[in-house]
Amino acid sequence: MLQSWMNELAEIITREHIFAAIRACIILAIGFFIARRVRSGISRMRNVELQKRLFIEKVAFYSLTIMTVTAALDALGFDLKVLLGAAGILSVAIGFASQTSMSNLISGIFLMIDRPFVIGNSVRVGDVQGEVVAVDLLSTKIRTLENLMVRIPNETLVKSNIVNLSYFPIRRLQFEVGVNYASDLSLVERVLREVVDSYPLTLSNPPPVVSMKAFGSS
Repeated sequence: MLQSWMNELAEIITREHIFAAIRACIILAIGFFIARRVRSGISRMRNVELQKRLFIEKVAFYSLTIMTVTAALDALGFDLKVLLGAAGILSVAIGFASQTSMSNLISGIFLMIDRPFVIGNSVRVGDVQGEVVAVDLLSTKIRTLENLMVRIPNETLVKSNIVNLSYFPIRRLQFEVGVNYASDLSLVERVLREVVDSYPLTLSNPPPVVSMKAFGSS
């Protein structure tokens, strides 16, 4: 019984099949090694902006991975025309089922071209405010002031008003100070100006402004 099973297995798995499997394994090993080396080399390109470098790194790695798997399948004797035809039918079916993902993908490309923000910027989108930690093809990840990670689909970002708090190097900060009704407003203004002028990072152009805003309820 065992001998018969071994004979049938030997007829199915021939020497050509074994050599083809070995060639496929070698192609996979070399291809994945090259893909990792290319990704590592791109990650060390400090003269390229971080956001662009991460995008190029992902595109290069996945492209080389797809080419490696395709070459390995070809070495195993698979008919790539049949696989491409099946992939085309599958891609159409997936396309209908993942229109949102395609919209996020296209929106991610638009964000990388328009560049309303880059990694490390502090932004506000709706009620979410924090630091941009990753800009992927489908979504953007923001670390909030509470140290929480918020994932926002790129399609939502394209349709939203994005406030980039780090875009300009100079920023005006507004502080509200409450004083008693009986306070001498001239003295209050003079004291506030002295405090602001004594701060070493205060800019003289544009100059700080002290003004009355409103009367409080008490």
